[in-house]
Amino acid sequence: MERNYEFRNRLREVHRSNIRDPKAPKGPQTIVLDDSYRIAIPSHCSPVVETAALDLQHYLYASMDVSVSVRRYDSLPAEGHLIVMDIAREEAASVADSVSFQCTIDCAPGRIEIRGADDRGCAQGCYHLEDLMNQRLAPYLEPGQRVYHRAFSPRMVHSGYGLDNYPDAHLSAIAHAGMDAILIFVRDVDRVPQGYLDFNELIARAARYGLDVYAYSYYASNMHPRDEGAYAHYDSSYGKLFRSCPGLKGVVLVGESVEFPSRDPRVTKKKYYDNTEEGVHTGVPTAGWFPCEDYGEWISMVKRVIHDNNPDADIVFWTYNWGYAPAEDRLKLIDSLPKDISLMVTFEMFAQRELNGLQVATVDYTLSFPGPSAYFLSEARRAKERGLRLYTQANSAGLTWDFGVIPFEPFPQQWVKRYEGMLQAREAYGLSGVMESHHYGFWPSFISRIEKMMFTQPGMTGEQAIALAAEAAFGPEHRDRGI
Repeated sequence: MERNYEFRNRLREVHRSNIRDPKAPKGPQTIVLDDSYRIAIPSHCSPVVETAALDLQHYLYASMDVSVSVRRYDSLPAEGHLIVMDIAREEAASVADSVSFQCTIDCAPGRIEIRGADDRGCAQGCYHLEDLMNQRLAPYLEPGQRVYHRAFSPRMVHSGYGLDNYPDAHLSAIAHAGMDAILIFVRDVDRVPQGYLDFNELIARAARYGLDVYAYSYYASNMHPRDEGAYAHYDSSYGKLFRSCPGLKGVVLVGESVEFPSRDPRVTKKKYYDNTEEGVHTGVPTAGWFPCEDYGEWISMVKRVIHDNNPDADIVFWTYNWGYAPAEDRLKLIDSLPKDISLMVTFEMFAQRELNGLQVATVDYTLSFPGPSAYFLSEARRAKERGLRLYTQANSAGLTWDFGVIPFEPFPQQWVKRYEGMLQAREAYGLSGVMESHHYGFWPSFISRIEKMMFTQPGMTGEQAIALAAEAAFGPEHRDRGI
């Protein structure tokens, strides 16, 4: 039996040890990486590229028993076996879908070139190179060029190590999974529910792995945006946060955590947990759980405060709490929102379906229904009509609230249905960002590897991804057993 928190030992192992298979097959053109190679990075490279280069060095050593050096160069040597890492800004600009372009990997005998659209794309190229070798269980690569695009950004997760707890190894594992942002619950500057957390230190460490940091707001909202002094009130919370932490990427706002004193006559002035009389709920909705007609005013006020301090901050408004409400009220709220924010809609909730002969509503959060729900589709359509950035909360990293005592849910075929639905929503409604976990966090698994294969364009089919994940995890003889 393990001691408490002993699972963290496994989470800290980013690169699996000694996985090289001496019997791994190779063809006549296969490129074999060995100790003669050097990793070459530009002398002016960013910490993101340097961190990725050192990570690749450690991967080759720990997983493939290959020992290489990392060197900075002003100009590349004419001879020698090289793994070259660099930024390809001109190439990125020329790619048709430059927004999603991440990197290219060119493999030729004696020279592997990884060129990213930016330093983060270059780092992801290193991780894709690792994926190729993990699939072979050997430091083998086939000649040719591979171009990678990302289907979604941001892809943000909570910590699986512990609430708001992000050691470097966990940040690295999150980046290896293709995610590009993390979330922290924020009560005040450097204050999370568990106590003190140095936000700027975390932002700086996460940045080395190509990860942004989003604040998930727990700030109290005690003034209506029309009240005298409302700007100063919200400036003392949101304004202070973005002044103190200029590196924050954005903030997630969800009704139950930020409910404000709405003037909508359909809601009570009380907050949700105070909305009782003699210990019984009043039955009148609160602002945190109803699509109030003045939410647009509140969002506009918070947006103004934040953008006065960081004009590029991503304001994410999540409609999780009122998907049960009539579509007319929900869509009217969306129509009132400013256009320069992001709308986040939960993917599977509120669907009406039959279960064991009963009509039931799909509750938060479950894999039993892969989605999308009618609630998601209605708001996704309206977001597209209004030109809003569309995100979804989909728990797509591998764990929902169906089970709170396991690291991930090992149901690949059901996850594939969700991933396919998300990709279809990308094409139909412009779905661009994903919140991949909530509270329980993220655990690297064969589910997250399937997700990465499907969310990296040109994407694999679910069947292909399951087969490759099974082969990498259990050997070629088991490739088709998971389908």
